[in-house]
Amino acid sequence: MRFLRTQWRSLLLIGFVLLVLIAFKAVLTPFVLSFALAYVLYPAVVRLTRIRFGRHHVPVWASILTVYIVLIGGAALLVSLTGPPVLAQLQKLIDNIPSYAAQANSAGDKLIARWQATFSTWVLNAEEAAIDDGTIPSPSGDANDGAGGSTSEPPDASASKDGVETEPSGAIRPNEAAKAVSEVKDKYLAKLQSWLEGLGAQMPILIEALIRSIFNFFLVLMLTFMFLIYFPKLFAFSRRLIPVQYRAEFEKIAGDVNDRLSGVVRGQLLICLVNGVLTYIGFVMIGVKFASLLAFVAGVLSLIPIFGTIISTIPAVLLGLTQSVTIGLSVLGWVVLIHILEAYVLNPLIMGDSAHMNPLLIVFALLVGSHYFHPIMGPLLAAPFAAIIQTVFLHFLTREEDHGVSEPSLAPPATESSALSTT
Repeated sequence: MRFLRTQWRSLLLIGFVLLVLIAFKAVLTPFVLSFALAYVLYPAVVRLTRIRFGRHHVPVWASILTVYIVLIGGAALLVSLTGPPVLAQLQKLIDNIPSYAAQANSAGDKLIARWQATFSTWVLNAEEAAIDDGTIPSPSGDANDGAGGSTSEPPDASASKDGVETEPSGAIRPNEAAKAVSEVKDKYLAKLQSWLEGLGAQMPILIEALIRSIFNFFLVLMLTFMFLIYFPKLFAFSRRLIPVQYRAEFEKIAGDVNDRLSGVVRGQLLICLVNGVLTYIGFVMIGVKFASLLAFVAGVLSLIPIFGTIISTIPAVLLGLTQSVTIGLSVLGWVVLIHILEAYVLNPLIMGDSAHMNPLLIVFALLVGSHYFHPIMGPLLAAPFAAIIQTVFLHFLTREEDHGVSEPSLAPPATESSALSTT
C-alpha cells in the first residue's frame, strides 16, 4: 500500500509539471530553452570560476562572458566556414527544383507507361483465356456471311460510353486507370509549383518571423546568463522547499537526474557533430550533390531521436537517385552504416548507461512534445524530459523494492530471540 501511495504521488507530481508546461507553453518556451542551454554551459562556467589570479578566483559574470565569447566566436567561425557552401548549395537546389520536377514527371510517365503495358497484356491474356473457356462470347461474331463472302465487322474496340473507353468484354480499359494516375500526378506537381511560386508573397511573414527570432535569440541569451548566475541559489531555494526528512532523498534524485542528463544532452550534441562530419565525408566520397547541405541537415536533425534520422535520410536518397540508382543506394547504405556505428560504438562510448531509454518511451515523448508543447522545440527537448521522468520514477521504484527486501531481515527469528533471552 505504501508503495502504491508513493507511486501515485510521483505520478501526480510529474503530471502537474507537464500540465503547467502545456498550459503556459507560449511563455515557458524561451525559459525552457534557456535552462537547457545553461545546463549545457554550466560545467564550463564552474571550471573557469576555479581559476585563481593571485588570491582571487575568476568572478562568475566574467566566466559567463568568457563562455559566451567562445561560444559565439566558435559559432561565427563555423558559420563563416560552412555557411557560404551550404547557402550556395541551397540556392542551387532551389534553382534546380524545376529540373528535378521535370525529371520526376518524366519518370512518372515512364512508370505509368510501363504499368499500362503490363496491365494491358494481363487484361488481354485473361480475356483470351476466358474466350477459350467459353466464359464470354467471341467478339468477332460469325466468320462469314455466306452469299457475299464478306466477314462481319468486329465491334469497335475503342467504342466508348460516357467518355470511358472499354474493352470488347465491357471492362474498363487500362488507359482510363493510367489517365487517372497521370491526373493525380499532374495535380500534385501543380500544387508544388504553385507553393514555390507563392514563396515571394510570403516575404512579409518571413521578415516578421525573422525579427521575432532575433528578439527571442537575445532573450534566450539574457535568460541563460541569469540561470548561470543563479543556479546554486535556485538549487538551494528548491532544497529549502523540501521537508527536512526528504532533503537527502531530494539531493539523491537531483544527482541521478544530473548524471543521466549529462549523458543524454552533452553526449547527443557530440554525436550530432560526429554524425554531420561522417555524413559529409561519405557523401563527398560517393559524389552526391549538395553534400555540405545534406550533412548540415543530418547533423542538426540527429538531435531528434529516431525521426530526425528518417527525415534527413529521405531527401539525401532522393537527390542521390536523381543522379543514378547506384548513388542513391550508396547514400542509403552509408547512412545505415553511420547509424550502426552510432548505435553500437558511439552511444555506449560517449553516453554509457545514461542513454538507456525504451524506444517506445522516446517515440511517445516526441509525439507529446511536438503536439502539445512546440512543433520544433518539443521534439528537441522530448528526450531530456523523458530521461528526467524515467529517472524520478525508477528512483521511487528502486527505493520501495529495496525497502521491501530489506525490512523483513531486520528482525531476528523468534526462536533465536527466545534462545538469547533464556541464556
